[in-house]
Amino acid sequence: MMWFLYFFGLMICFDVAIGSCYRQNDITQGLLEMLTKMTKCNGHPNIDSKTRPVFFASLTKRPTTVHVNEIVKFDDVRVNRVKAYQPSTGVFTAPLAGVYAFNCVISAERGQKFGYQLNKNDAMYVNGYTSDANYGSQTTSVIIELKKRDRVYIKHRHQATETIAGNQYSYFSGYFVHE
Repeated sequence: MMWFLYFFGLMICFDVAIGSCYRQNDITQGLLEMLTKMTKCNGHPNIDSKTRPVFFASLTKRPTTVHVNEIVKFDDVRVNRVKAYQPSTGVFTAPLAGVYAFNCVISAERGQKFGYQLNKNDAMYVNGYTSDANYGSQTTSVIIELKKRDRVYIKHRHQATETIAGNQYSYFSGYFVHE
């Protein structure tokens, strides 16, 4: 698409018979500005599939014991473009400002319950709770507007230690949607 616009712009510039050179230069300048806008957005290069922040991580240990106010550390990282998710801390740090989507599935161990929250920085964004049914689970999906360096993570919120199912039954993911 960009090559077509470039070629089209060059053809207009060289086709002197249709109009004045000044008008053609204006058209060419407009096309160049349009191409620049296509490759830049708010001063940043457009985000492609290799530079788009995206991650997926799950828990491997079963059961995983989580203490009061502890951040859940999803240790099995399958995708982590631009390394924005840190499995050692369980925290995703936004590499650039924009709208992000996050998903989380928490599965409790048999007969257990688990209360958690998805935090933006140090504030609760949404709560989640698994029932104490046989391997009860909870799915959380949110859209969040983040500034550069904002942090998102899953945190245990009950006042007692609880366990959740690892073995890839519990996971956390997120990705950049738009600036």
